[in-house]
Amino acid sequence: ERLPGVDIAVESVRVYPEGRLAAHVLGYVGRAEPDLSAEAAAYHYYMPAYEGRDGVERVRDEFLQGVSGGYLVRVDASGFRHEEIGRRDPWPGEPVVLALDAGIQRAAESALEGVVGAAVVLDPRNGDVLAMASRPTFDPNEFGKGISSEAWTSLLDDKDRPLLNRAIAGVYPPGSVFKMAVALAALENRRASPDMVFDCAGRYFVGDHPFACWRKSGHGWIDMRKSLEQSCNVYYYQLGLMTGYERIWRMADAMGLGRTTGIELPGERAGLLPDDAWKRRVLRDAWRPGDTCNVSIGQGALSVTPLQMAVMIAAIANGGTVYRPRMILGSGSDVAGLSATARNGARPGDTLADLRWSDTSLRTIQGGMLDVVHASSGTGQRARIEGVRMAGKTGTAQFVREGDARRHAWMAAYAPFERPRFAAVLIVEDAPGGGGLVAAPRMRTLMAAALGFEEEALAAGERTP
Repeated sequence: ERLPGVDIAVESVRVYPEGRLAAHVLGYVGRAEPDLSAEAAAYHYYMPAYEGRDGVERVRDEFLQGVSGGYLVRVDASGFRHEEIGRRDPWPGEPVVLALDAGIQRAAESALEGVVGAAVVLDPRNGDVLAMASRPTFDPNEFGKGISSEAWTSLLDDKDRPLLNRAIAGVYPPGSVFKMAVALAALENRRASPDMVFDCAGRYFVGDHPFACWRKSGHGWIDMRKSLEQSCNVYYYQLGLMTGYERIWRMADAMGLGRTTGIELPGERAGLLPDDAWKRRVLRDAWRPGDTCNVSIGQGALSVTPLQMAVMIAAIANGGTVYRPRMILGSGSDVAGLSATARNGARPGDTLADLRWSDTSLRTIQGGMLDVVHASSGTGQRARIEGVRMAGKTGTAQFVREGDARRHAWMAAYAPFERPRFAAVLIVEDAPGGGGLVAAPRMRTLMAAALGFEEEALAAGERTP
């Protein structure tokens, strides 16, 4: 009032109290484009609003945004303000409820501390996404107050791409985590039995081309369950050729590989489930037995996202139901009926496929995954948690960068073994060691925290066991 011609306006700013936590899921906001409609044109001064630019902020912007208010005043040619002649009241945005568990999300991000990678935790009972982490990350609060051009350029130029949600948009060869799909294809199509054995001498020849096992001395004669525990490559070269790639492709396709999962987040990638038609179109060559060998151990042209692998592991954990991963439980008026119980296993999921695997197939695959963690020679024993029976599978996916052979470290797991409530996948990019050495200890950290939170919630009566 002491400064004629000056008005003070209060502007809202988006604040993320948890800072970087779940930044890739929540997304961020930016300045909206000016409203050029006829109604807005009646106003001489327009205060631009914010709009969702990524993550949940973007896909649920219509609920979170609300409706801007405004008022119309009469002024004379000198700018003197006479009176207010019209007003439009603002409407606040509406709530959006996510399936994320803040405690498990913190554990997932902690498990990735100091590395580049991603982690996903699903509820195998309905597909709810309990955690989704990607490293490196960013602080969405920088966007809420208007990010500087220097900070934005720094994010874009960072070679580790902190804005990329690796859980849904990072594509990688799955390595040995894919071997369960090959084993299931063989068993369900009766191309092999659980007690079928192959001899591993450290390598396998297709024609005159050798395909190596990770253990140069070989594994000797092993059956299917042992092949999972030991992650024997030579076993899966032979099993893949015996099964036939078309059957493997159909099984992988049924579990959702090669296409997006449909999660309500922007930027999801489909990966690649190659076949003969793809190879002829892209590489102008026919599918060969060597291609089947490579894909049978999760290499070759095959590429997946961590979320796709989590969906696959959740299906194995629950007995064959493929759920669409669910991040958003409700928004607007839908959230009123969402109790803690409904958000944790009791709320039905969206079924994409019911694969109805046989008991024999499930016992073999699940038993092999149990041995991965609990057998004395299991590749995932570093993930073992005292007093918890957990199934798992390690993977080491090889790739070439700048002419050098490198590797990604994977681990997939679910627990508790008898009544799974958590299905998790974790990947460390460009790792200094394989999945058993690098990813397994981090999976232990993640699963121990998830199970600990679960027990606390059960004791408080907040979850349906």
